Formats: sequence, structure tokens, C-alpha cells
Amino acid sequence: MKKLQNHFKKFSIYFTLTFLLFCLVNAIALVVVLKTKRFTFFETIVLPQKLIDSNPVLMQQIHKGKSITTIQKLYSECPNNVSHPTLPFMMQPIQNENYTVGLENCRYDNFCKETNFYQNINDGVWVFGGSTTFGVGVSSNETFTSYLNQLDKNNHYFNFGVSGYHQSLEIDKLILLLKKGFRPKKVIFMDGLNDMSQLSFTNFNSNETPAKAHLAYATTFNPENELQSYNFLAQLPIVKLMLLKRRNHQNNFEDIYSSKVLYHQNPLLHYNKTVSNLPVIKDWSKKVYDYYQGNLTLIESLSKSYGFEYQVFFQPNGILYAKNNFVTNYTDFKKELINYNYVIKGYQLVQQNILNGNLKMIDVTNLDSQTEYPYVDLVHYTKEMNYILARKILSSK
Repeated sequence: MKKLQNHFKKFSIYFTLTFLLFCLVNAIALVVVLKTKRFTFFETIVLPQKLIDSNPVLMQQIHKGKSITTIQKLYSECPNNVSHPTLPFMMQPIQNENYTVGLENCRYDNFCKETNFYQNINDGVWVFGGSTTFGVGVSSNETFTSYLNQLDKNNHYFNFGVSGYHQSLEIDKLILLLKKGFRPKKVIFMDGLNDMSQLSFTNFNSNETPAKAHLAYATTFNPENELQSYNFLAQLPIVKLMLLKRRNHQNNFEDIYSSKVLYHQNPLLHYNKTVSNLPVIKDWSKKVYDYYQGNLTLIESLSKSYGFEYQVFFQPNGILYAKNNFVTNYTDFKKELINYNYVIKGYQLVQQNILNGNLKMIDVTNLDSQTEYPYVDLVHYTKEMNYILARKILSSK
């Protein structure tokens, strides 16, 4: 019995020392992680609901005199993404006071409705983009596609914007509509922000950037479920520090066709690195340029094959708008937004290549300076901003 007590005493001492050492190592790691932490989303960004409560007068100015009840509905009734059998996702089909999404996932307005959709889609103007094109935070007749319909009586404009879509996905949507036998007169793309986000949050080649990061891993594991069990370990400061250090050594694009890369060897760790952490992209400028040039070449080929005109617009970006009403301190915001440097460098690169004639796009990034209230939240456009965009599109023919 005495021998057993001695063993237990030694074990208790070793266990206690090990536990204390573990705590000390994690405490040191936590200090390092906090010093390198660059992103806390809600510190400098004001959500619309908070501004409705704290400054309703400003919100009514932003929404041109709408009632607070109507403004709240513009945010709360906006549809979410839902699954699509061919594309990764689409806007939820819905019908309420401010949003109606129907046939072929098109957002309706007073000119584009269920009753005339199939009558006008052929030889119509198809507009593709992300949530700014869809029109988050504005009613159906306040999107820039609706204003195009109001201003241009000779054409029918169709809003195929989907929250979260980047240009490559929009091309997939275009091809799907062409496969179904529909034929446009013209196609318009409005892109920029989502492209930069998706390109900067993965280390894949530009042409293999996934629509949403978790979709790239769907056949390997369910990241939503797997990360729940992985979450505890991932939150340990020492693990975070290790991931941070490993991330900084990853400079090149992941070659997904090699069996030895982390994407295949340990998809869970790869997912954690590319979603929870920002990968270091050594050839960022090349990645951005190749992305747009590859897409533009494909769009050009499709336009010739199917006989339609096209325009690609490089959009205003609320993240780069220093007077944004939904940012409390823009200097701190730039430090906290983890991919801010990638976004601004990407925008500058594209703008320069448009100016030099190397990218066949139209730069409208500065249009947000033409109105006092261009955004209804951090990135989505007000009705006034959408009207300005519509007039610019029509004058760019």
C-alpha cells in the first residue's frame, strides 16, 4: 500500500507539473497570438440594425426618407442563399414587400415579372453580379437593373445577381442559361469585391478558386460538422500559434493535381488554414490579373459564339470608401480587416490595367464619390447609388 501511495504521489507531482507547463506554454502562445491578431470584425464596423437604434435620422437620410419600419424590413426580409442542383447556391425564391425572386433565380421589378419573363428573356439584357447587383437593402424597384429598365425603354434588363457570387460563378450561371436555350442580346457583369475576397482567402490557382471555401472539401468531409470536433483544439493558443507559423511559410499556389499537397493530405487542416487564417499569396498581382484575363477571354469567346454583346464593370467598393457611415474609425478598420491590403492592391492593379488597356473592363469604382450616401451598409448600394450606376452603364455603350 505504501508503494502504491508513493507511485500515486509521484504521478500527482508529474501531472501537476505537466499541467502547469501546458498552461504556461499556452499563456505565452496567447500573448504572441494576440500581438499578431489583426482582425476583429465588430470593433470598427457598425451593423445597420445598431445604427437604426442609435441614429434613426441618419438611416432615414441614407434610405431617402423611408420609415424606420420599412428600413428594418429591407434588412430583415432579404432572402438568404439556398442550394442549387448545378450551381453551388442561389438566392432563396421569395416574395414579400421588398424582394421577389422567381424564374431562373431572377429578381423581379415592375418591368421584369413572372408574367413576361419568358416572353422577354430572349434578346434581353442579362445582368450578373453579387449581392450589390441583387440589391441587398433596397426594394425591387431601387436596384440598378430596375433603374436600367426605367431609363431604357428599348431593352428588358434581367437581374441575375446572387449574394456571394464572384465573376467565375456568374459565368457558370450564364453558361447554364445558354444551355437551357435562352439567348441574350447583351450581358453585363458588375464585379470586384467578391472576386478579391475569394481570391485572397484561398491559396488555389485563380481559375480554381472555389465559390465558397467549404465547397472545395465537400466530398472529403463535412467541414461544418468536422470543425465542431476540431474546434476545441483549434482554439488552444499553442495550436493557433503553430497554425500561424505554418501559414507564414505557405507562399505558393496549392497544386491541387499533386497527391502530396496539404489539400489532399490533410483537408481539414488545409480548410482551417484557408478559412480561419489568411494565406500568404506570393504572386497576388499575377493571380488577380490571370483571373480577370482568363474570364474576359472566355466571355469574349462566348459572345462571339452566341452572338451577344457584353460589358464588364469594375464596381465601387464600400470597403475602400473612407467616408463609409458604417465604419467608426477607418484607420483602425484598415488594420483590422484581415484582407484589406489584398483588396486595395488588387483594386489598384485592375484599375491600372484597365487604364492601360490590358483588361477589357470599365472602371466605375469612383462613382460612390458622387453621392453623400452611397451605401446602405458596409458594401451594398443605396437607391441613389444604383441610379448613378444605371446612368453610367447606359452612357458607357
